[in-house]
This record gives sequence, C-alpha cells and structure tokens, in this order.
Amino acid sequence: MRNTIECIHGDVLSLAIDESNHGLFPEIYCGVFSKIKKDTLKSRKRLDKERKDFSKIISEVNQRAYSFLVVASKEDYKRVGYEKMTGIVAASLLNGINIDFEFLRIIVDGIPPGKGKDYVVGPVSECLNIDAGRITFNCGKDFDIQYPLVYLADGMARYLHRQKLEDLALNQNRKHLIK
Repeated sequence: MRNTIECIHGDVLSLAIDESNHGLFPEIYCGVFSKIKKDTLKSRKRLDKERKDFSKIISEVNQRAYSFLVVASKEDYKRVGYEKMTGIVAASLLNGINIDFEFLRIIVDGIPPGKGKDYVVGPVSECLNIDAGRITFNCGKDFDIQYPLVYLADGMARYLHRQKLEDLALNQNRKHLIK
C-alpha cells in the first residue's frame, strides 16, 4: 500500500511545488498546501494539464492554500546557490504560513531523484526551525501528471505566469526568497 508519496503517520502537511517558465525569467514557483491524503495518492491515469481555462484549477487550489514567488533573474540563483535553490524556495513558500502540522511532506516536480534531499530538507529545517526528522522530501520527473497536489501547483504556476507582474506584486499570497 505504498501508493502515497511517503507513508507518514500523524498530522501531515503536504507542500507540492512546481515552477513555470523554468530557465527563462521571470520564473514563478508555486506551492500548494494540503492535509488531504488523496492529494498525495498517485493517480491511476495521467492527469492532463489545463492550458486555457484555469477556473477548475483555481477552484481546487482555493479549497487548499497556496503561495508563490517570482525568481526574477539568474542573479537570484547565484546569490542563493543553484543546489540550494529548491530548499530556499520551499522555505520561502512556507514562511509565514499559518497551518499547524506535526510532519511536513515536500513534493517537487522535476528534480532528479537523489540530488536534492539534503539541499531541500536542510534549508527548510534551518530557515524555519523545523526538526529535519519531521520533514520528508520526494521529487521526480512528471510528478505534475501523476500526483494531484503537484498537478495543482503546476496549473497554478502556469496561471500565475500569465498574469501581469504588477498584479502579482499585489497578490497577498506572494512570498519573497528568504535568502
């Protein structure tokens, strides 16, 4: 029965992260938060990405919580460090979120497995003062078409990327890199 990303018992907050426009700037990283277990169950069929009408994505995300940030240029990567960027992004998206949890599950689309665990759990633990033993991290190719919560993060990131930067600057869910 390991059809969830990671088996954790207790009060679990899941954070799914995906970005739009990877490698081109500005990049928008979106994190969607959920305590709904089925959000982290692997889908039996491929989840088709929405390209035009984002109303269903927005409705689903609004039943959860989300935050996002804009990475404006390569200078942000240079300042933070490429290897640490996903961890700093995760910590930044979590910073100030008013959701209680016992365990944190971070799920990221697109980072090659094995590369990022220490670079994600470490910065989140350090920046937010969360015991690293209470954090799990999973990543993989095509998680955005396999896991509903990552699918929502992907859709919301694409939706946000289509908005004017001026409008994004005023959005109450916008975060900034904490380093």
